[in-house]
Amino acid sequence: MLRFEFLIVASLLIAVTVSGCDQNKTDVAKEPAAAKSTDTAAKPSDADIKDLNEFLKKDQQPAAGGTAALPPGHPPLDGSAPAQAGGGMPAGHPPVDGATPAAAKGTLKYDAPADWKSEQVKSSMRLAQYLIPRAEGDAQDGQMIVFHFGPGQGGPTDMNIARWKAMFTGKDGQPAGDDVAKVEKRQVAGLNVTTLDVSGIYNDPMMMQSGGAKIDGEARMLAAVVETPGGSYFLKAVGPLKTMSAQTESFSKLVESIRME
Repeated sequence: MLRFEFLIVASLLIAVTVSGCDQNKTDVAKEPAAAKSTDTAAKPSDADIKDLNEFLKKDQQPAAGGTAALPPGHPPLDGSAPAQAGGGMPAGHPPVDGATPAAAKGTLKYDAPADWKSEQVKSSMRLAQYLIPRAEGDAQDGQMIVFHFGPGQGGPTDMNIARWKAMFTGKDGQPAGDDVAKVEKRQVAGLNVTTLDVSGIYNDPMMMQSGGAKIDGEARMLAAVVETPGGSYFLKAVGPLKTMSAQTESFSKLVESIRME
């Protein structure tokens, strides 16, 4: 009798154990499969990165001893982002939550002076390039180039303005002061526009690589940074002092004609 009861109890224990194992197998089978990555955000091509780096390198000011120096906080030229205290992102860095900056409503348009000759661009990120006719007595023409790199690219406005200004020195070799460098901020057609008017000795060791020539004597730059939802546009007109001084009104009218279409 005792043996019979023992067999019944043992049978019940085996049944419970098997049932528990089956239940565990069912629960595992019901667990959802790991989600597959759907990140298809477009990344800049190697060519785009090269063009951006050339733009930044071209405008950097060499420090004493030949070592290139960039303004504090300027994006590194190797494409990496500078470290930020507290884990913050650099100014203008694209969102890290997967969101993308607001798309531009159209592209930048402006009215170029009639006597500026449009030239074939020499880079995928140059939107336009113009020859500015030399003034009587000057041995060289001026040139304006329009750059655009897309959302969050090209560096902050003030850093670009500071870098361009730093490329000019006086005849004594001292950095251009506020008396020869004028910076203005305004709104044109709802867009934030910062302009720079600076003159002096223009130091651009990479001028030849960009299709230009070293400017003899004093030079002048008329430049503008136009901030748009789709990224900033950089307009830089440089040439001999006399030539560019004759173009100040024309450049001002060009800036006032800026709009998105």
